[in-house]
Amino acid sequence: MSSTNLTRQEAQERRAIIGAVDYGIAVDVTRGDATFPSVTTVRFEVAAPGSTFIDLIAQSVESITLDGELVDVT
Repeated sequence: MSSTNLTRQEAQERRAIIGAVDYGIAVDVTRGDATFPSVTTVRFEVAAPGSTFIDLIAQSVESITLDGELVDVT
């Protein structure tokens, strides 16, 4: 996992291929004082064919699902 921030160029490229982005975030603040498990749902429409990625800064990732299919997180 990269620790670098999204570049302006990457953001412009992403904007050209995805649209109508909607985020749902659920955070469990009852399990500790330093780490908070969460579930994030990102819904978007494909505006044009292409490849992109989602930025995430997290201690770990348990699972990713894309279009109903599990994605390898290793």
